[in-house]
Amino acid sequence: MAITVLLNKNNFPFIANKWEEFQKTHPEITLIEDTSANFQEFESKIANNTDDITSVSLIAGVKNDYNLDAKIFDALPNLKAVCFCSAGYNQIDFAEATKRKIQVARVYDLDTSTADTNLFLLLGAMRFYQESIKDLYIHHKFQNPSKVGIAPNGLTLGVVGLGAIGQAVVRRCLPLGFEKIIYYNRRQVAPELEKELGVTYVSSIDELVSQSDVVDLNCALTPETYHLINEERILKMKDEVIIVNTARGDVIDETALIKYLKNGKILSAGLDVFHNEPNINYELVELDNVIALPHVGSFSKATRINAQLTVLKNVENYLSTGKLISFIGEQRGLFD
Repeated sequence: MAITVLLNKNNFPFIANKWEEFQKTHPEITLIEDTSANFQEFESKIANNTDDITSVSLIAGVKNDYNLDAKIFDALPNLKAVCFCSAGYNQIDFAEATKRKIQVARVYDLDTSTADTNLFLLLGAMRFYQESIKDLYIHHKFQNPSKVGIAPNGLTLGVVGLGAIGQAVVRRCLPLGFEKIIYYNRRQVAPELEKELGVTYVSSIDELVSQSDVVDLNCALTPETYHLINEERILKMKDEVIIVNTARGDVIDETALIKYLKNGKILSAGLDVFHNEPNINYELVELDNVIALPHVGSFSKATRINAQLTVLKNVENYLSTGKLISFIGEQRGLFD
């Protein structure tokens, strides 16, 4: 059967030569470059069958604003596999994809760089570094921040999501002196891993947020985790809680986040991800008790190269075996 691959070249700046080699070694494969500026243009190309796009069997790299749902699947009847160049895969209705036997892969080796970014934001939020940065670079004032920083000693760190990234975050936080590290995960990890990490499992997200001085988010964005941190859960948190998010923006209800950052219920936040990226709400990032980055969690050269190569390996494995390699958690074992 003829295979057509839709390639988002912007996802692969470090291995462009590898895709050129791929095309030479697989002359039977039709490679279509996705040049759509946005999802609306992508939908228009599908409607008009521009570049024979409706023949696509595999998508390599998914743009941030795409929404691969039943409507798109109907319009791409030959689609069999989708490979994300990221840990997150919230741009696809994976339940619908699974129902249609469309394989979905993600990247699992982003833990090192993302955990480093998480630690930077955690320490920055605890020490109010964002205020000092603004004073020094914008206002040219060499002074202490208006609030005294918080030390980890005696505090409880609550980690939401103990996959590879969550585990890497815990390992970086162990030397900091937190009195206790608790975690909530969709499945409790093995006792041996709990012992190695020095973590304690709690059976509900509500239990975690009520006990934690710092809530650290490392979970995937799914229908179940959308607005996991909402007004109801914020009110269950300790006063002057600190929130760190390197997961996905929509894990938090930003309206509630802004409200409680302003009134002091939330002492500070460290954020690398936001609702509606890149058109984010600057009211949030301009708050003095928010330290923010523009979704650069995994943006180190070695990590990005590994991620991009993972997508290519998935595509090559699909061509040779009919299966992807790094399936999303919801599809593990389904295509064996």
